[in-house]
Amino acid sequence: MSTSSNQKKFCLEHVPRTSEKTTPGDKNMKLCFKNVKDESVMVLVDCESFMFKIKNPKSQKCLVTQQLQELKKGEVIEVGLEFRNPDEDKNHLKSCYRFKDAGGIIIVSHADIDSFTLVRRYCDGVLYDPEKAPPHHLMRFYGDEHASNLILLAVNTENDTEESKKIKDVFGTIMLDKARKAADRKALEKKKKKKCCTIL
Repeated sequence: MSTSSNQKKFCLEHVPRTSEKTTPGDKNMKLCFKNVKDESVMVLVDCESFMFKIKNPKSQKCLVTQQLQELKKGEVIEVGLEFRNPDEDKNHLKSCYRFKDAGGIIIVSHADIDSFTLVRRYCDGVLYDPEKAPPHHLMRFYGDEHASNLILLAVNTENDTEESKKIKDVFGTIMLDKARKAADRKALEKKKKKKCCTIL
């Protein structure tokens, strides 16, 4: 599924051209995009996933990894992916993850090289300096002067590896426990509300 925050055309070609639902499952997982515009663009790749992370990211925090690269006409960005360690990252599921599956998403955005502004994510109005920013500062394009494309990440059952199976098992256990606790809290609040109304 493609998404765009404005009317700008997405001008990066997925190489090789495949469906937008990718099913990586080997040690050399990567996504490649070619700039088919006549002008240079700045490309921001944003991966939010419990299963995958970008290799050698520019920025990373919780379950988000990012890559930033300038592409001239005809150049290709290669984004290497690797499996996460679920034992190291499982604590982030309780507060930092918003998807119902472990795969998550990658959002690839680009903006004209002479018309973009980078700001810190979650810190509106605070500029992001690629040269000076620490690795735990996440970034985003400011305003609507960019185009975006969304890619769903998944490993189908037939392509499962030992790593992906373990990640799915850890994810399922934690999210089930999270759902049960949320249901218990809701039931308790309902019970308290009913008791309060009875007293009145």
